[in-house]
Amino acid sequence: MKSKSIAIRTAFAVLASASFVTSLAHSSTFYSLVDSNATCGAIPINGGKQYTQGYPTNGVPQDSWSALYRWQGQLGSPGSYADWQMSAFTPVLWDIGRYTGLTVTPPNWWTTTQMGRVGQQYPSFDPSDYAMPGVQAYCGQAGMLMNTWWTPHIPVVGGTPNDMFGYAWSTSNQPLAFKQGSENAELVLEANVAMTGWAPYAVTSDAYAGAYIALFVYLRDTTDASRPAFGVLAAVHGTGNQSSYLANGIGPTLDYCNSASDCGGWFVSAPITSASGESPPNKPSAEKWITIRNNITGKLSSTETQVHWSPFFDQNNIPAEQYFRVHITRSNLKNMVDQFNSVSCPAAHCPRGYSDNPDHYKVEYAGVIMELLHGNQWGIDW
Repeated sequence: MKSKSIAIRTAFAVLASASFVTSLAHSSTFYSLVDSNATCGAIPINGGKQYTQGYPTNGVPQDSWSALYRWQGQLGSPGSYADWQMSAFTPVLWDIGRYTGLTVTPPNWWTTTQMGRVGQQYPSFDPSDYAMPGVQAYCGQAGMLMNTWWTPHIPVVGGTPNDMFGYAWSTSNQPLAFKQGSENAELVLEANVAMTGWAPYAVTSDAYAGAYIALFVYLRDTTDASRPAFGVLAAVHGTGNQSSYLANGIGPTLDYCNSASDCGGWFVSAPITSASGESPPNKPSAEKWITIRNNITGKLSSTETQVHWSPFFDQNNIPAEQYFRVHITRSNLKNMVDQFNSVSCPAAHCPRGYSDNPDHYKVEYAGVIMELLHGNQWGIDW
């Protein structure tokens, strides 16, 4: 049997800040759950493994904002396969904001606000000239620069290289997702996002690459602690092979796969569209995961007068931060769990039995994710 090697290199840069709130259904009254703009100072930057492994293994601090980088290799020798799941970065002493647009001043703060690959093994050049990857997190914003030219390349099983900026709640502090006091509510995710750079380079003619940015949230069914939280993605921007893929919506799909038959959690994805209504727009009503409301102003910035919409499916960057908001309604939640409980199981085991009562759901983790997708996740070099 002839084997084929696919090697791809890409660079991707994103700037983001975020807020998570609940609102009374069809109302412009918002109640804050957490707002990154209310936080100033250094924010934890960590590496992590699979999210379903739980803290501290997954690298996500509890009751805190944090930036997480995953599947981007360690400095030094590769060690065992397990070592590759946890990225080991070090303080970066050059301005990553040259690529992300987030410049932290004064420079003596860089040791606590910027982590990445710093090029010790390449002492003869300035790493800032080569966009070596790194993450910034400071004063409610995150700058995220991924560049696979400078990270060791291995088969990634169960994920692809990604950076995440978000807030995670400990179990005892997780807020209800669809209740505000005694009234029914919608869960609202909003963020200011810029995509400041995308530079793909493929060294084989049949290789392909893509990247996306999305707002995300993990929702937990409180009726059974053994049932894993599931993810909801609201896509802000897709480029390369992700443009048309994200446009059609995704899911229900099993994620956190250690192999093609061993997967641990569900997720769905839908694009943030330019018109009010449920999304994905091309799906039947039972498969609408999110809702767009462009007739009310969000809470993230008091200066915002309207929702700005993504140049979605466009290869161009988003050079300056734009505001995006998505609502997850009680009806959207019921659509998801109905699908999780009934769709054909593509793996040896699928989580089932999720409650169809929105009152049973709490918010576990929410934020903004940027991810590179190269070829096939089952062992093709990224």
